[in-house]
Formats: sequence, structure tokens, C-alpha cells
Amino acid sequence: MKLKHQVVSLELSKKLKCGIPNRSSANEKAMLTVRKRGKVFRVDLMAGKIHLVRGSLGTHNGDAARRIAHKLETALAEGPLSSVWADVA
Repeated sequence: MKLKHQVVSLELSKKLKCGIPNRSSANEKAMLTVRKRGKVFRVDLMAGKIHLVRGSLGTHNGDAARRIAHKLETALAEGPLSSVWADVA
């Protein structure tokens, strides 16, 4: 599973650096948001108004969704070699 997360992180960093037109201010960073769609919580990774990644968190519980999102934020901040990726997988 680590390889999968490393590939996602690498693709994400490529999008952040060169694949997205600069529609937002230079100081704006990517941000995770948690939303409920139907009965399931989802997470969106956005840079300004541009969706980079979105997906289901696989839970109906709002507290659990926020805990998973926090782990994702930590793993993204630490990079592809973060030990937190194993917890999120």
C-alpha cells in the first residue's frame, strides 16, 4: 500500500507545482475539507477553487471522518515517506 500512497503524493505534488493554472494567489495552499454526501462523509483536497483529489472516507460517523481527515493532513504534510500513510490505508 505504501507504493500506492507514494504515487498519489507524487502525482499531487506534480499537480501543485506545474499542472494547474495559477488562478489563486501565490500564498494559497492546498486544503482538505470534509463533507457529507448522502450518508457517507467525503474529503476534498483543494487548491483555491480547484479540486485536486476527492474521495470517500468510508464512514457515516462525523467524528471518525474528521479523525481520518486529520491523519490525511498529517501524512500529506510529512510527505510520501510518512509512517502515517499506513494508518490511513
